[in-house]
Amino acid sequence: MKEGRKDEYLTFMKTQLRELIQNCHPAVLWFDGEWVSWWTEEDGKALYNYLRSLKPDLIVGGTDG
Repeated sequence: MKEGRKDEYLTFMKTQLRELIQNCHPAVLWFDGEWVSWWTEEDGKALYNYLRSLKPDLIVGGTDG
């Protein structure tokens, strides 16, 4: 990702996750692997809250980086 495009990436990621939740109805989403250096704890909390707003009973793990 080019520097300065974090917001663009986050918008794309949220759009893809919303589509996944709406079309596939997962019970669990788990984010494993290594997060990039610019991913913050606040980003993780915001992503968690976004996902739970789409599906309140969704189990979410690994967003903290």
